[in-house]
Amino acid sequence: MPGWHSSVFMLREMNDFETDVICKELEISTSYLWVLLHRARARLANGIK
Repeated sequence: MPGWHSSVFMLREMNDFETDVICKELEISTSYLWVLLHRARARLANGIK
């Protein structure tokens, strides 16, 4: 997984960080966070298949 996807996925899914904390830490918008999470989950799902 590319760097941004991996970072966002790990912070949200593995470390259970809140959305606003991740956005503030990475200096990204909430909508971009959700785009990155969607892409990360899709890559992970494709890798499992």
